Amino acid sequence: MNTILVNDHSAPKETTIVDRRGGARPNPLGFPRNGDIHSRQALIKYFTAINPQNPQGVYEAAQEIWTKNNGWVEPDILTRELMYRQLDPHQPHEQLQKKRALIDQVVAASFPKDLLTNNFHSRENTALVTGLADLCANTVVKKLGKAACVVEADYGNMGGTNNLGRMLSGNWDDPTSGFTLTDGAAQIVGNMALIELREAHPEVQFTAVRSGGDEFRIFGFGIDCEQMRATLNDVVRPKMELFLAKAGLGEHPHSKAADDPNRNGFALAWGVGDLQDTLRSSYQIFKDADEEIKFIKKVIGYARHGNLIPEYEEIVRANVHAELSAGGQTPDPDEITRMTQERYTRAQQEVTAFAEKLQNVRPQVIDEEAVQRVMNSSEYAKYRPAMEQVEVPLAHIPYVGDERAVTADKVLEQRINTFCQDNDIEIADSERATFKLLVDNYRAINPVTGVDLPRDLPSRLELHARYTGPNGEKPRIMSVEFGNTAGFNDNISYGAADAVLRTQANIIKQALLDNDISANDVYDLGGGKFNVLTTPITEDQLKTIQNQIAEETQKQINSQTIESFFEDKRVPITDQERIKLVQAFQKVGVDVTPEEVTKQRISKLPHSKRPLYEQGVNVNMVSNELQKGVNGYDQMEEMKKDIERTIEKDRAEKLEAYNKQQQEKNNGQQGRGTQENVGGGSPENGAASTRVSIGGGDGRSVLQGSAERVGITSTQTIGPTVSAYVGQQNPARDGLTSATPATVNLDQEQQDALLANDGQPQSIIQQGVVHGKVQKSAILRSSADRGKS
Repeated sequence: MNTILVNDHSAPKETTIVDRRGGARPNPLGFPRNGDIHSRQALIKYFTAINPQNPQGVYEAAQEIWTKNNGWVEPDILTRELMYRQLDPHQPHEQLQKKRALIDQVVAASFPKDLLTNNFHSRENTALVTGLADLCANTVVKKLGKAACVVEADYGNMGGTNNLGRMLSGNWDDPTSGFTLTDGAAQIVGNMALIELREAHPEVQFTAVRSGGDEFRIFGFGIDCEQMRATLNDVVRPKMELFLAKAGLGEHPHSKAADDPNRNGFALAWGVGDLQDTLRSSYQIFKDADEEIKFIKKVIGYARHGNLIPEYEEIVRANVHAELSAGGQTPDPDEITRMTQERYTRAQQEVTAFAEKLQNVRPQVIDEEAVQRVMNSSEYAKYRPAMEQVEVPLAHIPYVGDERAVTADKVLEQRINTFCQDNDIEIADSERATFKLLVDNYRAINPVTGVDLPRDLPSRLELHARYTGPNGEKPRIMSVEFGNTAGFNDNISYGAADAVLRTQANIIKQALLDNDISANDVYDLGGGKFNVLTTPITEDQLKTIQNQIAEETQKQINSQTIESFFEDKRVPITDQERIKLVQAFQKVGVDVTPEEVTKQRISKLPHSKRPLYEQGVNVNMVSNELQKGVNGYDQMEEMKKDIERTIEKDRAEKLEAYNKQQQEKNNGQQGRGTQENVGGGSPENGAASTRVSIGGGDGRSVLQGSAERVGITSTQTIGPTVSAYVGQQNPARDGLTSATPATVNLDQEQQDALLANDGQPQSIIQQGVVHGKVQKSAILRSSADRGKS
């Protein structure tokens, strides 16, 4: 049996592939390259679902459709055309048309648009869209002599924008109150990138998918990487930065790095990869794009302040040297210096001018009205898509029978049968297998964790809520959030994080099954967040399940060494990843060699963004009784608010315990970090609620500039107006929880006090009117106090 390597395009279909973890996987279709394993699994499932007897024929038909379209067809349109081909063409025309209508409805339900962007495919189809794009790029598009590339895009400082929204709304106690501002900005900025690319290159076929909470991908067929980068940098970025500046979204502090002004403000950064690069797997392409994203974020942060990144001169020098060396001759050092200085000076002038332009359009005072005025202006209307709700009659056919333990695919299967009966459609045995597999494929499953994605969650919520147990027990929705997924992503690799996510999903399912509860309704929300629906259960059953999830998390993940855990999961750790791990542990004061670093327990793995007081995997759980007659989406929103409040409280407790520990150390006493806490919570709607959280770790040094403590980074005194960062005090925190640029008008007495001490601003605390509302405190500091929290 042959093995296809990354650059081997000649293998027959009876082969295996080598995935990025080094294991062999079946490759029945003989795909031409070794892409990400999740995309490959999605492709195999996709072609097999359409025709299990001849998936190779479906694959060839897809290439035929792509070729006919000169390169690319959107996945929903492709699926519809492929399904049409499975129908018997010799049956009566009326029957054929009815079956096509049925296919149209199921395909529409299988490819919903992302609810935030609306122009993008939803996250649940990320693996399939990525796999189809990779396949199309390396077969049909390459044969046509066309280029193909992908943009991996990342929203920056969503957390800080959430905090800004909370402050503007005046509802600081609700962690979700800032989501509207963030979602609006993300919607416009994401669509701006896609629409501007389409207008700049009308001949190119673009498609986009929302790949995560703060990430999306844009695939371009007929455009190479350099063209893509040039358009993003020269056309998209200037318009985007102007929009963010006009809306006042370019300067609010980063929620996790408030002492770094270069990370302030909402942003969108991207990396570009060549889909036809045969030397790298698609997984490596996206991994490299993530590194480029970090670089672009840094460039944007410096440029907003009129600066070039510190390493810019060396980058220019290297480019000049390469240009002058292209002819094979040794370049003159003086010529290299002259050209480098000339380009550097020109770039500095351009970035200075652009920063001044941003400053000129930035609002003097940021308030809700100013933000909404810009977001609703005609200038940005084309980036704000109208939400089109696709009517799917199948979704409105009531399910007949016992709904308490039925799965989503069973519901849809009966709906198809009912639809066929009501419309007098006769499905042949050969066609029934196709329709049955199409129904199975309708169920949206995350290929990483193996549990459902939340497409059907609202309707399932309403369905479950109808039932009560024999002793009055209520069905429940339980939200389970595992912390520190980013620690595995950033400190090891995405493959490592995938293995952890799979383990977390399995822990939840096993805890349900061990307590005789169906595991059919576990939903993956991404980033280690899961929602679980249960049949009616008692409070004791609920606590047993939650405690088992917490205990198994400690046993199966935290108590393992990094080496033993990932060896068992067949995820190799490379030498480069060992170095990253060493650096992560050094941040918390643990000196360890690359050879010994994987002997550390996972419970000691630092959080990549809060390494000083969060380590290992933390689990937070909130459970509410389902409310009969309450809209499923409303229940989901309440659940989201509950878990956010729980996480906020848990982090505050961790930080408080950490600060107390540090204080005790300073007093010569050795303290211990809080490892477990169990408590209660109560949502605003009065539904019964239980909260369990477990985890934690000890830190090494005082935390500065965290999400819980935001420093004042700059002040200016101009006549009677002082420009400062203004924050609201939260009684649950020690220090400010968020801050935003604002102006405070001072009366004469306050001016005199501020300008005392030889005309230099001094530290004062006073009440001030900001954004048209009275804030709890406006903190103004002198330049000597900048950056302190």
